[in-house]
Amino acid sequence: MLFALDGAEGGRRKLAASGRDLPSARVLTAAELGGAFGRERIVHAAIAGGPLCRGLLVDLLRLVGLRTAAAVDSGVDFAPAKPAPQDGGTEEHD
Repeated sequence: MLFALDGAEGGRRKLAASGRDLPSARVLTAAELGGAFGRERIVHAAIAGGPLCRGLLVDLLRLVGLRTAAAVDSGVDFAPAKPAPQDGGTEEHD
């Protein structure tokens, strides 16, 4: 979930409560989010999981240190995945 830095806190809290298990980020302004979607302003946006979401999270994490009040709660482990077993896949996974 993406929340604009300059969006209302009440709206962010309501949406964050309904999607509390989802990664969220407050890094871009409403104008910057809008530009990414071809709009003038966007205050809230949701991105489906997958490669786009993971890449976006990585980029947003890079920006967090450059912006006051920016935050990312990724809830995602960016550690490299373990290699697949070579013996037919009988190993148990978490």
